[in-house]
Amino acid sequence: MLGGNMATREPWRNAYAHLATAFDWNELISRYAGLEMLSYLQSKPLPTLVKMMEKNLNSPPASSAGRLFDAVAAVLGLCRDQVSFEGQAAMELEALAETAQSTRLYPLQLKNKQIQWRGLWEGILDDAAKGVDSAIIAVNFHHSLAKGLANFSLLLGKKHQVDTLVLSGGVFQNRLLLERLLAELGQGMNVLVPQKIPANDGGISLGQAIIGATGKQMKRVLNNHWRSVL
Repeated sequence: MLGGNMATREPWRNAYAHLATAFDWNELISRYAGLEMLSYLQSKPLPTLVKMMEKNLNSPPASSAGRLFDAVAAVLGLCRDQVSFEGQAAMELEALAETAQSTRLYPLQLKNKQIQWRGLWEGILDDAAKGVDSAIIAVNFHHSLAKGLANFSLLLGKKHQVDTLVLSGGVFQNRLLLERLLAELGQGMNVLVPQKIPANDGGISLGQAIIGATGKQMKRVLNNHWRSVL
């Protein structure tokens, strides 16, 4: 997250972080010469951003799916400079995807229990360079992510003998992604999704309350235990 919280307000920062991590930057510029998004990023203070990444200065790593959606949206020209609220870029990307139909998938590979993003980005950039409609790229992205998550979940479930999967977090307010992922999982998993509690940050307060209550209970157990020992 280049610039810390600034990355949640300026999606282009996430786009650069993803692309610079997946590719050698000079190779990327040469390969996709003329791609408008890369010209846009070249106008930014990239040497400073590179130093921030190399030295871990004000650039904490993020596992949030929201930052990936921000990055893809920025590459497709949605909310590139800034957003008015967190989640705006992802919402606009979903809305764009719902205007198109496509069955094409970008490759997502698994390595060392992690999803590798380069294949996804190559697919997106190749299509963008060919002039493929942004709506087609957006729907391809959603379907590719769902397929990759399903494959990963089924693989880990089989390896660890787990047959129940819980889907939560703000990203699963995205109906297109959720429905596609459920379809990809098929009968291979017992899938739980939030019903009465918000999947996004709206559910955090309940979790905090549960942890707080559990913490007090554990404290009483420990206090009683230590008193009995003494």
